[in-house]
Amino acid sequence: MNALALPELTWKEKVAFVGAHIEANFPAVETPVKHIFEPGMYIREITIPAGVVFVGRPHRFGHRVRFLQGRVRLIDESGSREVEPPFEFFTKPGFLMVLETYEPHMGRTYHPNPDGCRDVELMEGLIFHSKDEVRQIGRTVQNALQGPT
Repeated sequence: MNALALPELTWKEKVAFVGAHIEANFPAVETPVKHIFEPGMYIREITIPAGVVFVGRPHRFGHRVRFLQGRVRLIDESGSREVEPPFEFFTKPGFLMVLETYEPHMGRTYHPNPDGCRDVELMEGLIFHSKDEVRQIGRTVQNALQGPT
């Protein structure tokens, strides 16, 4: 079932469903994140292997995104397109995307850090919505689509 094509679901529900499906049916893949602190800025640099479908988490605030390496299919609420570096865009609060990597990918997100905080856990709590919230949405959609057992 292609949940991304179901018109009755919101974009957040579609992405959460895809994430729940991947988590339940495929082994976890290492996607290391490097944390970079520059004056007034917190930068997250992620590396994703080729051949991976990666589901992003919703961010509380809009931010800048730069793809530094690797051709990918970027799927977001506006559609699907293949992109390759250098590629950059700006998001809105709540932005969610799915990436399908054709080559090893490296990308960065840039977040304001006016207080110069260097606590990664605190910064991530400020930036992202809860993983558990998205997982619960995905499980709820999955159960609803499967119907009564």
